[in-house]
Amino acid sequence: MSARTDKDSPTTPLRIRVGIGGWTYEPWRDNFYPAKLPHAQELAYASRQLTAIEVNGTYYSTMKPASFRKWHDETPEGFMFSLKASRFATNRKLLATAGDSIARFIDSGIEELGDKLGPIVWQFMPTKAFDAEDFAGFLALLPKKAGSRALRHVMDVRHESFKAPEYLALARKHKVATVFTDSDKFPSFADLTGDFAYARLMNSDAAQKTGYAPKALDAWAGHARTWAAGQTPAALPHVEAFRPLPHRLQLLGERDGLQWIDDSIATTPQATLEALASIHGAVTLIIGGHERGLDWRAFADEVKRAPPHAIIAMGANAARIGGILREVGGGYRLDFAPTLADAVARARALAPAGGFVLLSPGAPSFDQFRDYAERGRAFEALAGFDPQAIGDIAGLGIA
Repeated sequence: MSARTDKDSPTTPLRIRVGIGGWTYEPWRDNFYPAKLPHAQELAYASRQLTAIEVNGTYYSTMKPASFRKWHDETPEGFMFSLKASRFATNRKLLATAGDSIARFIDSGIEELGDKLGPIVWQFMPTKAFDAEDFAGFLALLPKKAGSRALRHVMDVRHESFKAPEYLALARKHKVATVFTDSDKFPSFADLTGDFAYARLMNSDAAQKTGYAPKALDAWAGHARTWAAGQTPAALPHVEAFRPLPHRLQLLGERDGLQWIDDSIATTPQATLEALASIHGAVTLIIGGHERGLDWRAFADEVKRAPPHAIIAMGANAARIGGILREVGGGYRLDFAPTLADAVARARALAPAGGFVLLSPGAPSFDQFRDYAERGRAFEALAGFDPQAIGDIAGLGIA
């Protein structure tokens, strides 16, 4: 899975891509692939179910230009390949001496993929420790182009010593991304080092039809949206200290058998979706505020797919948001409240024991408050907390 903080290219405007590593696997036949599908058609089929594929074969052997050209022609417009670079460039004592191997891989014909050429992944051995001078020498060898095609590079580092500010600084200097993995076999840190994120999910469960449970997939979708917005998902591990913003997914604590979360800073429907995706449990959501004509249709579609326990629409735009939610439908309770105080009272009545009450308005505060901070403090007081006492509680959602 990859998420860019800008567009991939003028012809491929997707900002979030979801794919697989490789496509030729015997266990996938007659389940992911249709029964009796010719093996030669597997790439064509897979590329029409996903938006990206990471090629593993290029790590083990040198492909010919004709192979890259064939992959290009078999896949649809807008599709993208990421390529694992040759192991001969990365599996060596001194990385700074890899120039010939790097050039041999880059010159193997990868530009034949055209606008379907995505990130180049440089995978290092788990035993390869971070040596700042040697790694800087390696990064300096990475070319910016293959023919006329601009290149983007990703470091797949697998030794704990890379979890260091010195590595982050070096990667950012050279504008290369770093693979994030959810595997406990390798170092896992979500700090952004390039202009896109590259996540490899390795903890899939064969007992789950989709590999991951639905709530876990929802959480990863939220992480991808956060990366695509140029931010770092706070729920994931980091090297750098987490620096939260006040009123951004601020877990206030328990009152009346409920957990209360202040996300008053969320002033767009997209930010509210990100907040919802980060919480696992029964959520009673308070939305709405100042009317500025934002499009809530995508929000309505998403909460229909992954419904919270209840939604309470409040404030000046409550009627319009509620109309869209009712039109789209969904398996959640929809209620209305004129003010934040009324919304908190309704949430306290509707939320199940042990559930969450989340203020994530998706709209500005000006219909009732001076700014989002005043709205957040009011929510904290209405929930039964002292805003002065909890002002320094770390948030969960912005790094």
